[in-house]
Amino acid sequence: MAIPGLRPEQADPREDNKFRPHVERLRHFAIYTLDISGHVQSWNTGAEILEGYRVEEIIGKHFSCFYTDEDIRAGKPEEQLKIATTQGQTTDQGWRVRKDGGRFWAEVIIAALHDAEGNLQGFSNVTRDIAGPKETEDVSRASDDYYRTLFANNPSMLFTLNAELAMLQVSPMGAQFLGYIPAELEGKSVLVLVHKDDSPSVAEQLRWCLKNPNQVHRLQFQIVRKNGSRVWVLEIAQAVYDAHGSLNILVVCQDISDLKQAEEEIQRLNAVLAVRAAELEVSNKELESFNFTVAHDLRQPLNILSLICQKIILKYDQDRVGESKADIESIQKVTLRMDKLIGALLDFSRIGYVEPLRVEVDLSKMAHEAVAELVQTEPERPMDFRIADGLKVYADASLLRLVLDNLLGNAWKYTREQEKAVIEFGVADIDGVPAYFVRDNGSGFVKEGADRLFVPFQRLPGAEKVIGFGIGLATVERIIRRHGGRVWAESELGNGATVYFTISATDATL
Repeated sequence: MAIPGLRPEQADPREDNKFRPHVERLRHFAIYTLDISGHVQSWNTGAEILEGYRVEEIIGKHFSCFYTDEDIRAGKPEEQLKIATTQGQTTDQGWRVRKDGGRFWAEVIIAALHDAEGNLQGFSNVTRDIAGPKETEDVSRASDDYYRTLFANNPSMLFTLNAELAMLQVSPMGAQFLGYIPAELEGKSVLVLVHKDDSPSVAEQLRWCLKNPNQVHRLQFQIVRKNGSRVWVLEIAQAVYDAHGSLNILVVCQDISDLKQAEEEIQRLNAVLAVRAAELEVSNKELESFNFTVAHDLRQPLNILSLICQKIILKYDQDRVGESKADIESIQKVTLRMDKLIGALLDFSRIGYVEPLRVEVDLSKMAHEAVAELVQTEPERPMDFRIADGLKVYADASLLRLVLDNLLGNAWKYTREQEKAVIEFGVADIDGVPAYFVRDNGSGFVKEGADRLFVPFQRLPGAEKVIGFGIGLATVERIIRRHGGRVWAESELGNGATVYFTISATDATL
């Protein structure tokens, strides 16, 4: 991170190595940036040498780790950030701590960094070991050698550019990746490597770097290899001052071709899913239309047949109907049952595409209403209903009523043989989630059959004694799933059953 106003020492005139102007700024300084709370965001080579941390070890850590225990207890790190925030910059001299625990006497400059609107974005930190020229020379030499090694062997593509965007340096491995040697590229505009479609945006980004030397810029674009093949790269660029005070641009490019291919595949799959979703929506509408057709075309003949049976019984006297009356009544009962089955199937199908309309639902009140309707069908049955008060949930009221009708209706049917039936509706805490339940003391079922309860038309052994279609609990499961919850049952044969269900805060996408 280049710091506005900071100029490195002048280079040794005897040194004509082309790396020297860009390495000189690293010789004596640990330069890194912090976020607004003091956590390290970037880390240069000088910082690695001076402080002892590799970049992957220090990024994200709080910069107080460089201070002595005494300074930390005194709140010195936080105090320096406050001063830099209010005054723009603060300078301090004192002991600092390396990774290995060793101390060195340092001069530290912390400056606040702001965006174009003046909002605080973080801080730059420049630390220099001022223990003595010998230590400084050793650090500089190590920094020089280490930088050369990093530049030569770094697998990323590294470039330094001048203000005209000409390549001053190209890392050997970066040039090799592109099919060149460094000498073929150095001195040429970096834009010769950029695909023509991306060249204007890259040029604009690099010029913006020169205007904002205290900011890191990122951009994704395509570069062209010597053989003409294209590669997607992520570029990280920042303007820095060289030894003569001129602005250059440091650029790091990483190959992200695999990532872009994955993104393109995701986009392709999303497009396929969008098409299939549209097809599914059309199919659902067709199914809805079919359901109405079924309701009309199947129910109408059944209704006519039932009316004819009723007419025959009423029109003819007992003697003329004779023994056929029982058969006619059986036909009428069958037609009514088929009509109810069609209604149940329509409800089950409709739930698959009806979006839940969430409102506050008083489950306790709804359970009392459902129970009252059950009692009216057999008022003489001895029953003990236990309904918890104050149970409310945010859900679709009409769909939740179907849930309670089915669960309480099942409990009513499966307790028929009990001398005194007990049916309970309440809530329990299951793994921190409220689970509403209907519990009865009926016949129950074997544990191995619990999963079959929620499959359409799958009934447990012994269930044939109870009137039903085997679709009620499947309807419950579909409704609860549409509410983002789950439903399950627990039972032991002969010891009753409990059916639990949960309701999520958000609907499931089905």
